[in-house]
Amino acid sequence: MPTEAELWALLTEVDGLPRGSAQVSALERVIRHADARGLVGLGVRARLRAVTAYLVTSQANQALAAFLWCLHAHDEHPEELAHEVRVLMRAFTTAVTVPREFPGVPLPALREVSAEMERRYREVGYGPREVYETRFQDALHLGDVAEARTWFTRWRSEPLDEVSDCWECETTDEVDHLVGLGDHEDAAGLGDLLLARGIDCPAAPKRLLESLIAAYLELGRFDDAAMAHLRSYPQILDALSMIPVEHVSFCALTGNEGRGLEIVQRFLHTLDAPPAPGIAMGDAAAVAQLLRRVVARGGSRVTLHRRAWRDRPAGPVTAEDLLAETTDTARAIAAAFDARNGSTAVSGRVERILDREPCTDGLRLTGG
Repeated sequence: MPTEAELWALLTEVDGLPRGSAQVSALERVIRHADARGLVGLGVRARLRAVTAYLVTSQANQALAAFLWCLHAHDEHPEELAHEVRVLMRAFTTAVTVPREFPGVPLPALREVSAEMERRYREVGYGPREVYETRFQDALHLGDVAEARTWFTRWRSEPLDEVSDCWECETTDEVDHLVGLGDHEDAAGLGDLLLARGIDCPAAPKRLLESLIAAYLELGRFDDAAMAHLRSYPQILDALSMIPVEHVSFCALTGNEGRGLEIVQRFLHTLDAPPAPGIAMGDAAAVAQLLRRVVARGGSRVTLHRRAWRDRPAGPVTAEDLLAETTDTARAIAAAFDARNGSTAVSGRVERILDREPCTDGLRLTGG
């Protein structure tokens, strides 16, 4: 059995492993040995790291279980784990996204998670900014735009605190939320200011540019949308476990179906084992949106190559057949969310994606 020092060393090496199953496997090994030896602190730190690792695998449902274990451990060992409170509360912002992505989680449970988050933040003396953001995201998912705007306003009015991300990442979140609300002019204006100022945080530029793609397209700023696509897409190559929906949609809406097919082919295997139903739905809808354009242009027999998966052998699949599969997948998952949520908001969003006509045709791309 590895020593405690060896387990801590293995934990520090996780970030150097490929994202996904390799990291999960290493973390679960640390967790098994930590639990066997009664090393609660190590078990907590490994599970908190696993929360984010699970979210890029087909085991995203394990993320919330890992986090809840950490909460329970903190309640049982408050003095021993006092130094982990900030890390634990920061992980809350990731863990609360999990129930939203699984239609099998009842709606009351979704609300209980945010209520528990609020209670815990209040107990340790943190402000409500992250709680307000969670409630904004829940309301937007449920299709209650008025309530979402209320929580967005409250979130934006709260100052950054100990559990907030850096200013640039938080501003990027604001751009993304404005896009979600349909406030594309405000989103683009804020994004333009951040880009002009320059971004020091390595995590922010890709997310910002991907959020701006939709805003720029809505505003008819097609060259800027192309710039955002070309600058951000190379940053995700070989580092993504799901379809890059912003980029696939960009190609569908700008007459760049050929490039879109190249992107889908590169990430096609991720459709087989998505992290969560909500992600599977979004990925399928984006692929179907592109394939509708391909088929409409006479490309129904265009083929992509799929890897072997379970009982399905490796082989070609036509655009027409894959369009039918992805459309059915997106609609079926959306219907499950609607049944959970008691509204048609999610299926409405999916249909708008599927039915959307291009913003422009044949937008020229250079430099990517």
